[in-house]
Amino acid sequence: VPVGVQWGVGGAVAQKFAAEGFFTVLTTRTESNATGLLGAIREQGNEGMIVELDLSSQDSIANAFKTIRAEAGEPDVVIYNAGYLDGRELPADKELLEHVPVSILDTAIDVAIRGPFLVAQEVLPAMRKKGEGSFFFSNNSSSLRGRKRVTGKSPYYPRVMMRTLAQVLTE
Repeated sequence: VPVGVQWGVGGAVAQKFAAEGFFTVLTTRTESNATGLLGAIREQGNEGMIVELDLSSQDSIANAFKTIRAEAGEPDVVIYNAGYLDGRELPADKELLEHVPVSILDTAIDVAIRGPFLVAQEVLPAMRKKGEGSFFFSNNSSSLRGRKRVTGKSPYYPRVMMRTLAQVLTE
């Protein structure tokens, strides 16, 4: 990632794929979340676009991929690097299960299993028909082992389902 640019793993991966000649589609719940990253990709002489996609909505996912297909074609590579809870971190004294709002669990499930399942339904048929394509999952290692505290971002444990989905799709 260029010095001074901070978009985490997703931003670094997006910039690398763009630098390798891929037209890069950034999906995000709100377009403004990715305008800086798209600007950096374009400043580096590469091409891309932003498409709004809300992982809690099947219609949003379907509409996002309809837009992607219309404007950029079928994806050759999909990198599922969705995060959650930004701005909703729990104070350390509220991370015990009895303090975690069910809405956070719902969001975690949408991001960790429902979202990747629905995205896979959108992209895998075309990849199979074409006989090529890649679908990568980015995950947090905290989802694979129990931890008392995950830097204020609980619960990550539904992401173990993402790993299982990735293994099933590989089969």
